[in-house]
Amino acid sequence: RVNAVAYAGEGSSLLVSASYDTTARCWDMRSRNAAPVQILEGAADSLSAVAVCGAEILTASVDGVLRTYDARAGSRTADTLGAALTHVALSGDGHCALAGSLDGSLRLLDRSNGTLLNRYSGHTNRQFKLGACLSHDDALVLSGSEDGSLYVWDLVEARLQARIPAARGAVTSVACDPRRLE
Repeated sequence: RVNAVAYAGEGSSLLVSASYDTTARCWDMRSRNAAPVQILEGAADSLSAVAVCGAEILTASVDGVLRTYDARAGSRTADTLGAALTHVALSGDGHCALAGSLDGSLRLLDRSNGTLLNRYSGHTNRQFKLGACLSHDDALVLSGSEDGSLYVWDLVEARLQARIPAARGAVTSVACDPRRLE
């Protein structure tokens, strides 16, 4: 079962899937071959999310580990966050990763060394895979919540800026328009 997919960037034919079987698989969408071009292993539990930044593939796993695979170098690094991870998103410059988890918090990590830069909480996330993202200018962190609201925090101060009622059930997906400059 595939839990998430991500393209490797604009104009790329590489699609990466994150699966229940603990693997991330890279697929060449131009090829007529149905086999993956690369299989990335190492997780102890299901992969719930995937993000791609150049030649690097980030996976979020239920085992609580955010892994970065360098497809060119053939290396893997791991940042153990503890709680089951349900989402990963990248900053616009690719230097930071935002990881969502079932402990009801989001963590912003420096991708170069795994340092925890900030933690965002206040929303409810105990049961579902909720989406999160950074605003077009990386100034805000946005996340859905199981209470039916959209939460917005200041990136630097981690201060809650807004709680916007949005649905009767959980808000499971969030996206920002990368071209909007307001």
